Amino acid sequence: MEKLSLKSQRCCEFTPSEREKREVGVSRRYVKAAQCGPVCGVIISQEFDGSVTLFLPYVGAVCGSVMAKQYDILFRLLLLGDSGVGKTCMLRRFTDCEFDPSHISTIGVDFKMKTLEIDGIKVRVQIWDTAGQERYQTITKQYYRRAQGIIFVYDITSEQSFQHIAKWASDVDEYAPDKVQRMLVGNKCDDELRRQVTQEQGSKLAQSYDMEFFETSASNNSNIREAFTRVTELVLQAHNRDADNLLSSLDDYLEKEEKGSKDAVNSCAC
Repeated sequence: MEKLSLKSQRCCEFTPSEREKREVGVSRRYVKAAQCGPVCGVIISQEFDGSVTLFLPYVGAVCGSVMAKQYDILFRLLLLGDSGVGKTCMLRRFTDCEFDPSHISTIGVDFKMKTLEIDGIKVRVQIWDTAGQERYQTITKQYYRRAQGIIFVYDITSEQSFQHIAKWASDVDEYAPDKVQRMLVGNKCDDELRRQVTQEQGSKLAQSYDMEFFETSASNNSNIREAFTRVTELVLQAHNRDADNLLSSLDDYLEKEEKGSKDAVNSCAC
């Protein structure tokens, strides 16, 4: 059986006796808030191939730094696609409710922040806007590893940008985490007269990569919020599944430890 290593430390000032009482009872009932992000409490670290940390709240503990936070959890999203497909316009429309068709191309990377409330959880999304030009891709690939959600963007009036999605997806397979959530977006759907990629083509490509699909328009604000919100929901759902799996392993470990302690007491010949 894989070894589970547990470590704990305080993030608030408690006396040793208070700390001991709180650490003895660590179980699932104390960790529901862990799925909502950093909270005041015991830090549990599980070490298998890597290290996973959860923040488990003390009962009744209040931390001023936590109370001051404006969100419960932070996720990083990444926009990928050819230059000129409208990634920056999508981002500015979502975060600032602005649209400027005359902006210059992104140089390297840029990012903006937005807070969403999903199922009562305040989710802060840090959205990285990457340059689509070839000369910047060595830089932008460094950001793949930290992304939890990726939005592939093509321009429905550019068949070439649609064909290049395969290349972007291949880069993500190579550099991004295995569990990263993905979505395909066909932007500029307001420009029907110049359309080169049908909605059916986009939907079929998304299905082939097991991704959800949206057509959007930053110009008329069509499906922009819906697309960003949905990929955030997917990331949050994946995060919660991972947390549940870790908590289940933690419960199993604590039950075995408790059983082992009882067996040791019962077998004592004193």
